[in-house]
Amino acid sequence: MIKKGFTLVELLAVFVVLSIIFMIVSPNVFKLINKGKSGAFRVSVRSIVKAGNEYRAMELRERDEKCVYFSFSEDYEVETKVQNKMYIPVRELNVLGDLPTEGEMEVCRDYVNITVSDGDTTIDVDKDGKETEFEGSIADSNISRPVVDRIDTLSKTNEIDAIVTAHDDKNDIVKYYYYLNGKLVHEENNNTYTYEDLKAATSYKIKVVVENSIGLKGEMEKIVTTTELESPKITVDEEDWVSNIKGKVVTITYPQGKNYKYEYKIVTGEVKEEVEKNTWLSAEQVQTVTFTTNGSVMARVTDNDENSKEITYSVTKIDTTNPEASLAGTPLGTDGVTLTATCNDTETKISKIEFSTDGSSWDDNGTEKVKEYHNQKSGSHTYYVKCTNGVGMEKEATKEVVIPSMDDIIISVPSTGTWYQGWASTTEGKTVTITYPSNGTHTFNVSSGTFTVESGSVEPVGTENETDYTVTGNTVKLKFTTPGSVTAKANDGTNEVTKTQNIENIDVTKPTVSLSGTALGSD
Repeated sequence: MIKKGFTLVELLAVFVVLSIIFMIVSPNVFKLINKGKSGAFRVSVRSIVKAGNEYRAMELRERDEKCVYFSFSEDYEVETKVQNKMYIPVRELNVLGDLPTEGEMEVCRDYVNITVSDGDTTIDVDKDGKETEFEGSIADSNISRPVVDRIDTLSKTNEIDAIVTAHDDKNDIVKYYYYLNGKLVHEENNNTYTYEDLKAATSYKIKVVVENSIGLKGEMEKIVTTTELESPKITVDEEDWVSNIKGKVVTITYPQGKNYKYEYKIVTGEVKEEVEKNTWLSAEQVQTVTFTTNGSVMARVTDNDENSKEITYSVTKIDTTNPEASLAGTPLGTDGVTLTATCNDTETKISKIEFSTDGSSWDDNGTEKVKEYHNQKSGSHTYYVKCTNGVGMEKEATKEVVIPSMDDIIISVPSTGTWYQGWASTTEGKTVTITYPSNGTHTFNVSSGTFTVESGSVEPVGTENETDYTVTGNTVKLKFTTPGSVTAKANDGTNEVTKTQNIENIDVTKPTVSLSGTALGSD
């Protein structure tokens, strides 16, 4: 019997069938192999996590660090600090079997966190023990855990503002979870949050958890204490004296806080605003009130926990009275006056004294109380004084003063002579006595007649035909030898008196004599 071999077609058909069978079976075979390998790696990671928890419980509590690290990428033979991380040699974990080829484990006082790979599979175990498995190595995959770098906080009385700084080397941070004393209170995709409705002067544990786009998380905790409830602050626009017309503006500034209640109360004094005194009134966060007299104000703030702080402020140095003013005046000769002012203020000093005559403009006399005016005409005058205190409040007073007239000039002429019916001869003449007032300048003018100066100091001034004379002293005697006329003047610079006197009955002609005779008998 002759045996036949396989044809080429038959061989090819067999090869195709075997190839199909291989293609169907091989993925499942490789999957089983990989699954077994992955399962072994998972067991290895769990044993490492268990060893980390044992290290946390037994060894870490004896150390100063809050967290230590075990690297499976770098083989540290001794404890080594790298970028503020303390790395411990892996051998101290006492783990048997194959170890990961890359990644590290974070062991802290409250948790263990690990991300490691054997090159084919990457496993992440977070702080809550949640396992996440990825294909490939850490370097080849997008595996990265977000890190919270810091939490910046601003404490208020009943709020805490939190600003989170976090990063992720490979993935986006998509969500922030905000915890208060272990309770989740808010979650969003914003790195800022305000914890509200808190109590003043109380410590809170805040925790922020950040989550990246592949579901891995990182977190940080921080103890923050809210501030004590602050008292309102009260300031005044003027520390020095002011008038009651201007008043003092009191500004009350309350601490900011959500749902705070602001109140104030006018205890004493008067204010420009129409408010009820001794009653708590609702206020703005910045409240102003204007006092027109000395007084006091209270301010109170109450938080949402019914804690309150209040303050009392006294407003002083508001001048409510005008200065006192009076004026006395004494004539100064016949052309002047001496004014003496009395200015007083019980609250602020007198800053300015001004005088005026007969309603003319004010003359600033500084703070001098005595003022002299000259060149005043004789007669009645009204004088004024205005006293101004240190805050500009004024008071006026008046005084009527009569400036006396100059005394009259007296010119005396003898009414009789030694001759017939009071006539005087030209030889004898008549002596004229001029008596001037005691003040001013004295002059006389002789418009006609012939005279000589018998007594007194006289100086001629004027023209050749009609001469004026000045007289030093109050009296001058002139001897007229012919009839004439004299005019005397006295001038104090403002006022003038004049008197004219005619000198008569001086005989300047000799009598006419003629003689006739008649015989009287023989003898």
